[in-house]
Amino acid sequence: MKYFGTDGVRGVANLNLTCELALRIGRAASSFFNGDLIVSKDPRLSSDMIEAALVSGILSKGNNAYLTGIIPTPALSLLLSNNGKKGGAMISASHNPVEDNGIKFFDEKGFKLREEDEEKIEEFMEKEIKLPIGKGGKIIYFNEAKIFYIKSVIEKNNINLNGLKIALDLAYGATTTVAPEIFSNLNSSLTLFNEKPDGEKINVGCGSTNPEFLSNEVRKNGFNLGFSFDGDGDRVIAFDENGEIVDGDEIMFILAKYLKIPSIVITVMSNFGLKILLNKYGIKYYEVPVGDRNVLYKMVETNSFLGGEQSGHIIFLPQSKTGDGIITALLLLRVLIRENKSLSEIKKEFIKYPQILRNIKVKDKNKVMKDEIFFKEVSLWNDKLSGRGRIFVRPSGTENLIRIMVEGEEEKEVKEIAFSLENLLKKRLAQNFLGDEEEGSQ
Repeated sequence: MKYFGTDGVRGVANLNLTCELALRIGRAASSFFNGDLIVSKDPRLSSDMIEAALVSGILSKGNNAYLTGIIPTPALSLLLSNNGKKGGAMISASHNPVEDNGIKFFDEKGFKLREEDEEKIEEFMEKEIKLPIGKGGKIIYFNEAKIFYIKSVIEKNNINLNGLKIALDLAYGATTTVAPEIFSNLNSSLTLFNEKPDGEKINVGCGSTNPEFLSNEVRKNGFNLGFSFDGDGDRVIAFDENGEIVDGDEIMFILAKYLKIPSIVITVMSNFGLKILLNKYGIKYYEVPVGDRNVLYKMVETNSFLGGEQSGHIIFLPQSKTGDGIITALLLLRVLIRENKSLSEIKKEFIKYPQILRNIKVKDKNKVMKDEIFFKEVSLWNDKLSGRGRIFVRPSGTENLIRIMVEGEEEKEVKEIAFSLENLLKKRLAQNFLGDEEEGSQ
């Protein structure tokens, strides 16, 4: 597709994602949904600008826009599943850098749009749309949206946290508007970090993509555990009382085992250690390509209640139609309280295979993925690992990155392979940039 990627339309604000483009997207989406839309946003600096342009497009088609202000992505999804509106738009670049922004759409049931529906929106973007002459839709401020989400989450997770000392890293993001009230209402002893968004620091040195921050705070200050969210609240990384990171794979195993969930959906990036434990406990798993939308629709297809990614993007269908970091954290807390165990105790049987992920910035992801010399080397290393591990190379769906994942039994070997492949790819990029045709520049 020309505009939509794996998670909506994303780009650098005022460069790739302009007001002109947002207006076109809004007008096309308004035509596709043919009804009123709910519009939400995260607090990054460009969100107000993108919101104004997107909403102008929606209104120009004669439909109304219900504005919720800053709420997490899963809050928008939950609203749609209970509200009767035709669809919704979330303005956010999630875990991406602060200069990025994005627009992703949800249907009237709170599900992310399927790829074929995004293609239909793109078709509307390329054609002339008939507009109602002399009139337009209305802006309606949906001020009760935040309260609705808070009450719904508390009602479905009415647990007593018994004064547990919990640290939350809110990443200067959308969870700042809801997480403090939810956790406080459940009787926790709460300490907040990065809880006052100003639009300039979302995900900067904090949040689920920078777990070292909260790991250090938990270790230094004696918290029972911690949770680190991303910019729009659909991811979470947990920390035990020692500050050790507990990622999405570990969280999914704990929830599947202790909540007695018979089948789950994981991705090709999940650690081999997760598969070993799922097999041990007779929990069926389905493996899909990276992307929460791939996870979601496989969950629906297989009637699996739980699914997610190593990154902490976890979906629990009985409560949410998309990843929800807050709900995931509360489910984990429910298990800990019921079992009367610390997080370090309950996760100790999870033995991770050494796994290294390298992210390399590139200009043209498609060109790299066709580089025969690089992938010949990947194939040689895979042959050498011979069932003891694996190498997985993929383009990021939301950023100009190539991700190289190396996994195996021996950490030293894994590091050597990752170092070798990273250096080769950087060499190939430099050669291509210089136009070294003899070396296979494409």
